[in-house]
Amino acid sequence: MKIPIKLGTYFVINLGDYYVFGRIIEGYIFVFFDFQSSKEDIDLDMLLEKNILFSIHVGWAAITSKRWKVLAIKSLEEKFRIATPFFVQEIGNDDLCWIDYNGKRNQVTKSECFGLERLATWNAIHVEQRIRDHYDGKPNLYLLGLKLR
Repeated sequence: MKIPIKLGTYFVINLGDYYVFGRIIEGYIFVFFDFQSSKEDIDLDMLLEKNILFSIHVGWAAITSKRWKVLAIKSLEEKFRIATPFFVQEIGNDDLCWIDYNGKRNQVTKSECFGLERLATWNAIHVEQRIRDHYDGKPNLYLLGLKLR
């Protein structure tokens, strides 16, 4: 059976001691909710009231390999239809930066990139470690390697 990759797809990640949840909101952009559960079967509408931990590009293999389980596909709410900005930084010239909105780039000052995620595609295992580190109160080495320089 082919695993769907559609906007609005809710998925669950089993992290051993708890489950966390996310959603595909745009192409390869996945959001992860600030919520843990002892079970994978929850009221998905409740997630809309939770804060977002982060929004990042994730390789589809996280879903197609069935590592992360698809729970449902629902229409995207308006708040998820806004393009997620990411920063891009020139290799060799840290002062040359852009903000990328779904493939459209605008050159900006470095200071305008603070608080944004670097445009990078994450693998499932690295996302899972980032979530664990967040809840354990530890810095995430993968995230530190991608920070604005």
